[in-house]
Amino acid sequence: MGNSIKIPLLGTLDKVGDDAALINNWDITALTVTASQTSGSLESVSDGGGSGAKFTFNSDATPVVSVVVDLAGQDYSAGQTITVTIPAANLINGGAADVDVTLLLEDNMIAGGAFEGYILLPSSGLLACVLPDASSYATWKIQQLENDHTRPWTIEIQGGTANNYVDITKRINNVLVEACTSPNSQPSLVLPDGVFATDLFIG
Repeated sequence: MGNSIKIPLLGTLDKVGDDAALINNWDITALTVTASQTSGSLESVSDGGGSGAKFTFNSDATPVVSVVVDLAGQDYSAGQTITVTIPAANLINGGAADVDVTLLLEDNMIAGGAFEGYILLPSSGLLACVLPDASSYATWKIQQLENDHTRPWTIEIQGGTANNYVDITKRINNVLVEACTSPNSQPSLVLPDGVFATDLFIG
C-alpha cells in the first residue's frame, strides 16, 4: 500500500519563481513614478498572518517599474494581501503623499504553494539517499526510486548549519524509513527547534 510524508512549510514567498516579483501582479496605480530611481528595500504588512517580506521597486527611464523580493518573510498564504507603503520622500515616489502598493497572493507566489507539502510514496516505490548540501546547508536531496523511473525531491531548509545538518539528515531519513515500513502511517517531518522547511519540489 502507498504512503505519504507531510513536510510542514514556513509559508515564505517564492523567490525562485517570478510571480511575486512580476510588477503586473501588483497594484501600483496610485504611484506617480519618478524615472530612473529605486525605492531601496521597503518593509511590508499583510492582512493575514504573513510578515517579514521586504521589496525594492526600481524604475527605468521610460519609466517602467520592476520589483525585487529582498526578503521572503514567513506565514504567507494565498488570499492574503501584502501592502508596501512608499513614502512621499522616497526617490521613486513623484507624488506629494505616501502611497500604498499592494499584492494579492496566489498559490504560485508561495514557496511550495502552501503551509505543507507532501512526498508521495507509491506501493512499488522506495525513498533513498538523503543527501545534504554540506556547503550551504540549505537543501536536502531525496532520491525516489520506482520501477520505471526516478524522482528527485528537494527540500529547502532555513536554519541548517554545520552543527545541526547531521541531525536534520537523520530526521529526514527516519521519516523516510517510517513511510517505507509502515504503510498508511502518513508521518510528518519534525525538524529541530529554529529550523524550518521553506520549499519542497521535484528537481
